[in-house]
Formats: sequence, C-alpha cells, structure tokens
Amino acid sequence: MITVKELFDGAVEYDMKFVAHAIFWALSEKIIGLEDDANKLQEIVLNQEAIQKLTDQNILGIERIKLFVITTNNPSLFAFYFAEDILAASGLHQNLFGEQGTKITKSTRLMSKYMHFATPNLSTNFFEYRKRFVQYPAYIGHAVAGENVCYQLSRNEAAG
Repeated sequence: MITVKELFDGAVEYDMKFVAHAIFWALSEKIIGLEDDANKLQEIVLNQEAIQKLTDQNILGIERIKLFVITTNNPSLFAFYFAEDILAASGLHQNLFGEQGTKITKSTRLMSKYMHFATPNLSTNFFEYRKRFVQYPAYIGHAVAGENVCYQLSRNEAAG
C-alpha cells in the first residue's frame, strides 16, 4: 500500500504540480489523512476549481527550480543549469564562461532523463541530482549533443 504521504512527497519531488495541490487540498479539507491508502484519492470528489486556484497560486512552490540548457559558442556543446528563471541561468553562464547571446531552453522534459555526471561519478536523473544543490542558480555541467555524460568544465575547457 502506498500512503497519501508517500504519494504527496513523490508529487512534490517530481514536480507534479496539480497532483500535489490536489492532495494538499484534500488534506486541508480533512477528507483524507497522511496515513490513508493513496487509492482513497480516487474515491473522493475533488473541488477542481479550488485545486486549480491553489495550483495557479503555487502555494507549495513546485517547479520553482527549473532545468535550463544553454547552447554554447561550440554548437555541439551544451551547458546545464538549475535556476528559477532564464535570466539567472544566463547570468551565471556569462559569469562562469564569458559567453552571452547564446540560445537558452527551459528543458523540463529532460528532468527525468538519466545522465552520467562525471563529477561525482553518478548516474541518475535530473530530479534526483537537483537534491544535491542548496543554492541556485547552479551550474551542473556540459554535455556533447547526443551523449548522456555531463562534465564540469572550466572556462578554458569550455572555450576550446
């Protein structure tokens, strides 16, 4: 049995914004409890309007930190960052590598993708890797197009 708490924790951890707010709403209305079987959520009538309002306000702060991919001056090399917004990722990239005017993509779809992070020699997805950071924006590393290995590079290594 999966408990409501376990489902809620997973929804928050994996940026399942609507699911997390739906569970939060049901808990705050005392319709379910944390130790209840998560299947109980399928048996209750959800107030879609109230849940949508909570989701729009994002009171749980879900998806606050996003994954951004920056195309570097070398078109086959991409830099990865965790940040709240594009400006923060771009600013850190410019400070670290002196590059500006490059293409930046919000890459939520890559969060579940498995990568091998050369430093610290770990293979995991971006959701799990994000737990290692306490301050944002954060430089994750560089990867070559089509490869699943992420390396932390210095300014000189990235340039050449």
